[in-house]
Amino acid sequence: MADSTVRMDISELPEFTHSTTPVAAECTGPHRLTLTRHLEDDLPGGGADLSHRFTLDGALISSLVVAP
Repeated sequence: MADSTVRMDISELPEFTHSTTPVAAECTGPHRLTLTRHLEDDLPGGGADLSHRFTLDGALISSLVVAP
């Protein structure tokens, strides 16, 4: 199977600014939490709402998915 990893030199990226604002927090099941934050930046396309879905194992995060 081919490696689908994308690699890039971050020194070639332009500078940008961003800010985030908490929108919501929700317990979605035992040991599961979803936090939603609004991201504003100066990149083309503007901002987005991002969901951070955590699965906890005791006091540790065992899984994290960040998606629009």
